[in-house]
Amino acid sequence: IYKYRYKSLLPLNSKGLKLIKDNRYQVTDKLQLIADINQAIKAKKNGTDIALEHNSNEALSEEIKKKRIGLAKKYNRGNPITMTITKSRLKPDDVVYAFGEVQMVTRKKSGHHSAKKFWLYPTIDVKSPLLLKTGNGKYKVIKKPQ
Repeated sequence: IYKYRYKSLLPLNSKGLKLIKDNRYQVTDKLQLIADINQAIKAKKNGTDIALEHNSNEALSEEIKKKRIGLAKKYNRGNPITMTITKSRLKPDDVVYAFGEVQMVTRKKSGHHSAKKFWLYPTIDVKSPLLLKTGNGKYKVIKKPQ
């Protein structure tokens, strides 16, 4: 087994990766992963949001895409939010912002004032016991999902 630290753009929702445990992935299809990385790099260079092209079977509606673009401009200093996260990967102290059918997650980086931002897909029920309401449309993850 070889372990590598990857510090570039890595589409964690690639079909070429398998989540093994928190923040650890196994490459299951190297060619698919390389294709997804190239697509992510190309999308970033073009200034498009790769999270809009989520590889699930469900296509995101144009309304959700437009809402995501607007929210990214407002909450991410005009930069696109390029990563998605699933409910199973949420951690305690993550913050979920609910904007109707669009949900954004912020995760503070240790030792930094900035935070990583993700689209939560699929969305979580805000009445879930995993979340604690801390403001209007703002919820703190209090318990790791199983």
